[in-house]
This record gives sequence, C-alpha cells and structure tokens, in this order.
Amino acid sequence: QVAPLVEEKPLTAQVDPNPFVQQLLNDYEQYISKAIRKGQAPGAAVVIVRDSSIVFLKGFGLKQSGTTDSVDVNSVFRLGSVSKCFAAVLTGTLVRDQQMSWDDKVTRFVPEFQLKERENTDSLRIRHVLSHTIGLPYHAYTSMVEDGVPLDTLLIHLKDLDLIGLPGNVYSYQNVGYSLIEKVIQSATGKSYEESLTEKLFQPLHMRHASASYTGIMGNANVAQPHFHTRRGWRTT
Repeated sequence: QVAPLVEEKPLTAQVDPNPFVQQLLNDYEQYISKAIRKGQAPGAAVVIVRDSSIVFLKGFGLKQSGTTDSVDVNSVFRLGSVSKCFAAVLTGTLVRDQQMSWDDKVTRFVPEFQLKERENTDSLRIRHVLSHTIGLPYHAYTSMVEDGVPLDTLLIHLKDLDLIGLPGNVYSYQNVGYSLIEKVIQSATGKSYEESLTEKLFQPLHMRHASASYTGIMGNANVAQPHFHTRRGWRTT
C-alpha cells in the first residue's frame, strides 16, 4: 500500500550562507535570463540543489511563445532522455529490494526478446541495457519512435540488426534498446512501468506534478508547450 500524500507545501529556495556560492547563483541567473532574452529557448524552470538543500529555484520565460503565460517553478516539461536517469534509479530500488540484480539476464524477465545471435541474447544483462552497451548500432530505430511505431514492434525487430560489439563491450547510445528496461520492470513487479515509477519515486519524493503518461501531462494545466525553431523564432508544435 502507498501512504497517503501529505499536504503540499510550496517549493522555496534557501539562501546559502557561502558568499561564493551566492555569487555563482547570481551569475547563473543572469546567464539563464540572457539566454532566454536572446531566444535560445522560449522558457525554462531551473532548480539547483546543493547537498540536500534547494539553493536556487526560479521560472524564466514563457510556457508558450507569443503569449504572456510565464513559466513558474511548478510548470511541467517533457523530460525527454533525462527520463533514463529515472529508469536507472527505479531499477536500483528494485535491486535494493532484491527483486532483480544488475547481472540478471534480460531473458529472465523478457523471455521472448532476441538479438540476432542466440549467444548474444543469452549474455545480455540488465546492466548492459542501462549502460548503453547492448551492442546495437548507434540510435537503432530512434527515428521510428518519433513516427509512432509501437515499442513492442521495434523491440521485435532488434533481432534483425547486426551488432557492432558484444554485449558489455561497446558504448552505443540507445532509445529503443534502453526501453527494454520497461519490460523488465513490468515482469519483475507485476505492475506497469508508470505504476512502479509513481510508487517507488514520485510519491516518496513528493513529486506530485510528475507523471509518465500522455494522460498525466495533458491533465495538468501548468504545462510548457513543445516548440520548434524557425527563422521567425519559436513556434509551438
């Protein structure tokens, strides 16, 4: 069972007594402000944590270009590939709880998964998935993710690719291959990836605005819109 959420308190930054830290923070705030004014991004929400204390917290710019809707410290953004950090930490909590080990075979949890060669399939470990050392070509099938091809379909077709190195031997950044960890976690816990992420990380850390679903982000009114850059500046997409 998950403990009920405590009453939400507003996020605030504590003043760091070290004058050198404070000068650094002032300089960094000026740097971000200048970058927004120069059009390097429509907006940003910035937090800096030193040890266990929030020492800087501020919103900059706009959630949607061409409006007056400002970014604040609770504005929600798509996290993109930084979500991989959450996947690794979530896996670490399951290792701690002895639901899996870093050196478990992927096929222990996803028996249907295949690489092109059987021996490579058998030697693929969880640590290889999370360290981008599966051996797949760089960014294998990433373009098809943006085209909306289902993950299950992409994972099936990884067996069609020649590896550039044995599992554990070559670093090669992945999106599709990394997503194997979702299937591993679902099998290990009997819960959806989103449920495990919410239960193990979001709720204990009081991350009440965080989610891992389209429904979650679209149900929040305080969302920074996605943008693309044109000759005339930033436009929403």
